[in-house]
Amino acid sequence: MKVFIYHNQADVVVLVRHHLEAGFASLSIVLFNDCIHFLQQLHFAKPLPHFIILGLSSKKIESLALIEFISTHYAGLPLLLVVSEVGVKQVKDALALGVSAVVLENNIPQELPEAVAAIFNHQLYFSAQLGITAKIHKILREERWAEQLNMKSLRLTATERSIISLLPGTLSYKEIGLILNKEEKTIEVYIQRICKKLNIEGGRMGLLIYCISRKFIRIGDASF
Repeated sequence: MKVFIYHNQADVVVLVRHHLEAGFASLSIVLFNDCIHFLQQLHFAKPLPHFIILGLSSKKIESLALIEFISTHYAGLPLLLVVSEVGVKQVKDALALGVSAVVLENNIPQELPEAVAAIFNHQLYFSAQLGITAKIHKILREERWAEQLNMKSLRLTATERSIISLLPGTLSYKEIGLILNKEEKTIEVYIQRICKKLNIEGGRMGLLIYCISRKFIRIGDASF
């Protein structure tokens, strides 16, 4: 079984890898510190990794946009999020987007094995210090499902929704194309098509503002 780890803090990666190797000998671990390379490899991975561990966002794409893209493009692929502290603003948004497990960096030795075991058993795991109850998680997910149904009601295709999920970062059309295995010009055409379908002016920025206002995508600081 394979696990992808994308994190830009080397010391955290070393710690995560150590505890994965110690507790789960059957896992094949692949490390990434570049967002584009990570998403390219995910696109071509056959089979997909058993689950993904994410940490801090890169400079090119915000954490929530990355989580949203993976959740949209690879439905059902478990995501385990490593956060630095309890008060991180985007944890609830990340849970709404479909993160399967959240552990705190300071508790990796204790929580990571439990979280991975939960994923193997198709269960959720959230650090007790986060105060996330089953009821809270259900409410967050239901809100997100309603937003996704609203998005689908606008006749947006899976590819169009994937492109929208990548808009909040600073990725160029060329980089979005590399991630989705499409030409830069094709991405431009998709943006134009989406704007026409939604009757939006202003190109990428107009579409971004529209999608944020409709809660199709979520914006947060890069504090994961």
